[in-house]
Amino acid sequence: MAAERRKRAAVLESEGKREAAVNAATGRRDAVVLAAEGERARLTAEATGMAEALASIGSALAGARGDAAAALLVARAKIAADLALATSANAKVIVSGGGSSGAADAAAVAGATLGLGRDVPVVN
Repeated sequence: MAAERRKRAAVLESEGKREAAVNAATGRRDAVVLAAEGERARLTAEATGMAEALASIGSALAGARGDAAAALLVARAKIAADLALATSANAKVIVSGGGSSGAADAAAVAGATLGLGRDVPVVN
């Protein structure tokens, strides 16, 4: 009788450990699934925002003042690149040639890139 009780207790303990392991694995699986769903939602929202921004940029570039919009985009990209360089640990001082402003440099690049063949207005 005592041996049978010990055997039953061992079986119950083993079943309890097995159920605990299954519950832990299920919890880990559910956490991974929830994280993946959250990442998918984040990527979807990011892609939607990017699509809306690109549509807006495309319509601005196609408009009557498309050259000014292009110059603005290039100037913003230059400012962002300058900021990234300035805040890096190994930043160097870069002097723009001819004493021209960064906006004028960006406008010149925009004009050359877009093949406009003329000066692009600088928006100050």
